[in-house]
Amino acid sequence: MTTILEVLACWALLSLFLVYSTWVHFAAIMRMRALREAGDIDKDRDRMLWATGAAMTFIGLTLDVLLNIIFGTVVMWELPREWLTTSRLIRWNKSRSTSWWTRNVRKPMVALGKTLLDKVDTDGLHI
Repeated sequence: MTTILEVLACWALLSLFLVYSTWVHFAAIMRMRALREAGDIDKDRDRMLWATGAAMTFIGLTLDVLLNIIFGTVVMWELPREWLTTSRLIRWNKSRSTSWWTRNVRKPMVALGKTLLDKVDTDGLHI
């Protein structure tokens, strides 16, 4: 019989994996975006790199949706209204909710998102 601690441990490990792998894919996609904007990648010449970038984007978006559903739903205590975690964090950042949970969870979640994403995003501002 599965105990609540085993379920929580599995959820925590899965969430940690999703945060890490989503961030790694995001960082790789942002690097490829920077190379493309600098003119170092040519679609005709670097077809394998473009194909890899497309695969990384698809996998990264899939991981982000799973992160939003699995991690975001439990931590934020609400069903997702958006597909991506970033969209949810942007909404939470703008939220003026006065509930205890929202006040105490919003700041650390948005700060974590800004720390992990804003430094890597080529625009410098992700959330």
